[in-house]
Amino acid sequence: MLDLVGFPRRNWRWLLVLSCVPLFATKTLFNLPVALMAIMGVVRLKKAPSRYTSDPALRLVFLFFLCFWIPMWLSLPDAVDFRRSLTTTLVWLRFPLAAVFVRDVLREEVARRRLLWGVGLLVCAWSLDAIGQLAVGANFLGYPYDGGRLTGIFYPKLRLGTVTAVFVPVYLAWVRVATSKRWWLWPLLVAPVLAVVLLSGNRTGWLMLAVGAAMYGVGRLTVLDRKTALTWGAVFSLILSVIAVAVLGHQHFRERVEVTLNLASGSWKLADEATSGRLSIWATTLNMAKAHWLNGVGPRGFRKPYLTYADERDALAAAGNVPTHPHQFVLEIFAETGLLGLSGYSLFWWLLLSRFGPQIWRAGEAAPWVVAVVVAAFPLNVHMSLYASYWSSVLWWFLTVGVAAGVPACVQQRSAGSRRP
Repeated sequence: MLDLVGFPRRNWRWLLVLSCVPLFATKTLFNLPVALMAIMGVVRLKKAPSRYTSDPALRLVFLFFLCFWIPMWLSLPDAVDFRRSLTTTLVWLRFPLAAVFVRDVLREEVARRRLLWGVGLLVCAWSLDAIGQLAVGANFLGYPYDGGRLTGIFYPKLRLGTVTAVFVPVYLAWVRVATSKRWWLWPLLVAPVLAVVLLSGNRTGWLMLAVGAAMYGVGRLTVLDRKTALTWGAVFSLILSVIAVAVLGHQHFRERVEVTLNLASGSWKLADEATSGRLSIWATTLNMAKAHWLNGVGPRGFRKPYLTYADERDALAAAGNVPTHPHQFVLEIFAETGLLGLSGYSLFWWLLLSRFGPQIWRAGEAAPWVVAVVVAAFPLNVHMSLYASYWSSVLWWFLTVGVAAGVPACVQQRSAGSRRP
């Protein structure tokens, strides 16, 4: 029987790391565990600085962090909204400080295993909850379904598809572990998650699902024998096909697909409508980026000068609407931190793929977490702001856990290689 008092006391460290996951369904509460972990990270650094500055995992996290943070600082002299840009830059410090705590927690294999189980169960729960919302008109918390886009526990925000999609690689890794002795449960656990992403109506979520599932799937297939790989590939394709046929019966899903097809119409107006006005935003963003090409307008400074650089075809500006961010990671970095930011972003990808790329295809312990980082930072993402609190927290949570899980494997591989004759 579970000890409701002793269990949290013995396991509070990895539970604190895990607590960010359910709190991503809230507006800002996920900042609380991140802040607590950052404070405890500061305490640890103060007590034993040499232990952490020499740690290969933390050094790598700090390098990843500097790829973004240095350009953010260099953008400040020309920031159009200096106070907001400075605040954004300063609060980003919570990520490497929290990483110190996370690294300590995840040194133990048992903590990493329990974290995987915690994530798997939570994602499964909120996916089944969303399916329940679709079936009966309200989810477990009473959040209603209006017949359009599925929201689940993220109601009223339309984040269900994107957040679930970024967790898919880790979820698939958990399903593989959870069904190791009950293989028939695999389709039953995978189907609801895939359906939820599709029925959320979030087209960025569809793209993220495709990238995450494909990368994780290819990685797994490379370590299986030919017969097993073909079998599981066929099973996954069958599940996806059945789900696709089922969701095509959902009117809102069909409408989203039909609107998306207007991207190939050749008409600016239809394509702009198909992207929910994003073509207008991107055209204006390019005008802004060209005017501030070196170091940008400052993190989160996009909104203030938007109308000044509005493109002549910008339907949003014509109506007096000002978006809060560019809805495209590469353009956001270019506009807000300039070529310096794009250089840092490119260096981030080089470091990530050079250090962890081989592990993805070997399907090791770090693989699902690193694939999730790839999905979260994918250049074609057009949903939330990279510099804003929400998605930056999602990205850095995965990055910190992925590095903590992956660097021990890197060190062991290098050690093994150095012992070879």
